[in-house]
Amino acid sequence: LEKHGSSDGEPTVPIQITDCGAYVPLFTPAAGSWYDRPDPDSYSGKTPELIVQFRVGVIAPTMAVAKKFRSALGEHATTILIAADEVEGGDDEITRLVTKPLENFSLDVVLAAPACASLLESLEVPSSWIDAADALPKDFKAPTKGEVFLVAKPVDALSAVANKSWLANRNGWILSSSFV
Repeated sequence: LEKHGSSDGEPTVPIQITDCGAYVPLFTPAAGSWYDRPDPDSYSGKTPELIVQFRVGVIAPTMAVAKKFRSALGEHATTILIAADEVEGGDDEITRLVTKPLENFSLDVVLAAPACASLLESLEVPSSWIDAADALPKDFKAPTKGEVFLVAKPVDALSAVANKSWLANRNGWILSSSFV
């Protein structure tokens, strides 16, 4: 749908909504796109699969390195880039910049460059995630710290998120990176 939008927000092709539902944090995907572009000529009566897009907070030593992460993740992720050398307030502010969006379910994963890995040591899975998981079916487990906070080089970023994050372990979710 994003590829068929316009600057004024109106779609450039006819759009028919055939399925929708409530967003349940940690249980339903928060971002993604349809595998098939819905169009009136090819609609067979079955909605295509939702392809999950990662929402990644990147912590890197510089903006140049952060942009390498964004490039490596490509269209498979939306990113928040945090360049440690540009953040006034030091480690506490960097922590706040990733913790707030996590608490509000606006990020799925935090990915740190190896040079910034020590910043992840003090971070924990937000209590809002634990509370959300507790409200879900009993067999549902909240993501662990190791599934939310990852360390990788830019070249390994996509593989790390696709294979080591909690997103990789959700049954029935088709990750955008599955098509690489």
